[in-house]
Amino acid sequence: MTNTLQRTALLAPPGGARWRLDSLLDFDVPVTTLGDQTINAKVTYVLRDVATGAVVFNKVVETSSTRQPMLSAGTEVAVAVLAGGVMGQQRRMNAVDTAVRGNLDGFLTVLAEWDSARQ
Repeated sequence: MTNTLQRTALLAPPGGARWRLDSLLDFDVPVTTLGDQTINAKVTYVLRDVATGAVVFNKVVETSSTRQPMLSAGTEVAVAVLAGGVMGQQRRMNAVDTAVRGNLDGFLTVLAEWDSARQ
C-alpha cells in the first residue's frame, strides 16, 4: 500500500501527514490450492484526521480475482501429488495479487470521489 500511495503522490513526508490511513484486510480463499482459485478481498479503509483522531472517511472495498486451472482435474491432482501442488500455489498467489491490486485501485477511486465531493 505504501508503494501505491507513493507512486500516486498521496503519501506525505515524515511529520507532514494530515490524515492517517488504517486498513483491515479480510480474505476469502478456497480451502485447497487445487481447482479454481477465486479470491475475494474485502478491505475496510478508515481515514482519520491526525490532529483530532476523528474519522473523516470510512469505506469498504470488495474485489475478487479468479485463476482457473489450465489442466483437467485428474491431471491437476496427479501433478499436485508428484510436484507438491506448485501450480496451484502459483495460481493462488496470482489471484491474491490481482485481487489486492484491484482493491487498491478501488480504494483510490472512492478516495478521489470523496475528495471531489468535499471540495
